[in-house]
Amino acid sequence: MLTLHAHYRIVIRDAGGRVVRRTRWRRSKSYVQQIAEMLLCVFEAANLGGVKDTGGTDRTLDNNGAGHNFRVDGGAGDETMGSVVGTGSTAVDITDSDLATRIAHGTGAGQLEYQAVSFSAFQVAGQVAQFTFARVFTNSSGASLTINEVGVYMRFRDSGVNLRVFLVIRDVVAGGEAVGNGQTATLEYVISVTA
Repeated sequence: MLTLHAHYRIVIRDAGGRVVRRTRWRRSKSYVQQIAEMLLCVFEAANLGGVKDTGGTDRTLDNNGAGHNFRVDGGAGDETMGSVVGTGSTAVDITDSDLATRIAHGTGAGQLEYQAVSFSAFQVAGQVAQFTFARVFTNSSGASLTINEVGVYMRFRDSGVNLRVFLVIRDVVAGGEAVGNGQTATLEYVISVTA
């Protein structure tokens, strides 16, 4: 049986780049319904309506936007695509369309600086194929901030040929991860397929 998994961890580094602490790899238990809706749209080669974007608006997915669909490669400062973090601790629900409380990009109180998403080489070992993507968040806010939730925003075209952003993974971080002023948090995801 083919299975699709996501695992994540958070690595906290001091201003000099030394690792302060690293969480264990945690299995993401929280693909949300938008990822299944995106796959259906592509597999069925038909537009699909009623898919909630991160703003809670129903969108009709366009199966013809292949060159732009399934993108998570958010650039520096782009808090609307790729790995995202938040302070919310509301339990995950399959119908979630956004983080409970996303941390905004910036250097002000309660903000983190979003760096560009980076990707590792695709790997195959035995019956497992996988790749990793990561994003660094820098705390220049002047105070400590706790990450209580993590997620992935994915870009997909709607039927009006507009690029929209959808939450596809959301997890609550048990106990939270504090990021002190001057520290960075690296959120790493491994996406794997097992035959």
